[in-house]
Amino acid sequence: MSDAVLPLREDGTLLVHSSRRAVAPMLAVLASLSAIELIVVHVLVAFWWPALAVTLSLISLAGLVWLLLLLRSFSTHPSVTGEGEVVLRCGRAKEVRVPAERIAGVRTEGLTSAVVDARGVLNLALLAFPNAIVDIAPPLRVGRRQVHAVAHRFDDLPAFVAAVQAVCARG
Repeated sequence: MSDAVLPLREDGTLLVHSSRRAVAPMLAVLASLSAIELIVVHVLVAFWWPALAVTLSLISLAGLVWLLLLLRSFSTHPSVTGEGEVVLRCGRAKEVRVPAERIAGVRTEGLTSAVVDARGVLNLALLAFPNAIVDIAPPLRVGRRQVHAVAHRFDDLPAFVAAVQAVCARG
């Protein structure tokens, strides 16, 4: 069994599906660039406007802390399959609960930018390109929009597809 899929229960009905290895490196680079930007902007702006430099530094620091917390949440809030539903998560940033009876299928091939960017497709892969799309029928309301598919990037795609098929088979 890979480290991307860990059974949480002894009967194996609830499985965790990580997207950390696919998304975290890019978020870590973004956080590093943000830290460099924080220092450079502070030094440059402080030279002419010290009060403005403090304000901009606090705003940048808040954004950097948020980004680091999001990065950490990919380990603590992964996607989950089991108990009649699939819970697709983008760390703590977004969560979509899809009941098994509304899952129309999982696509892993033919994923193009046009497909992923289509209206009604929610992309939870953030900076990475998705390797799976979960089709939903009828569409699900997520916030103010109707979603007919959720695109995501999983570390262990075959395990995720097998788990979704098992959840759908159980109903």
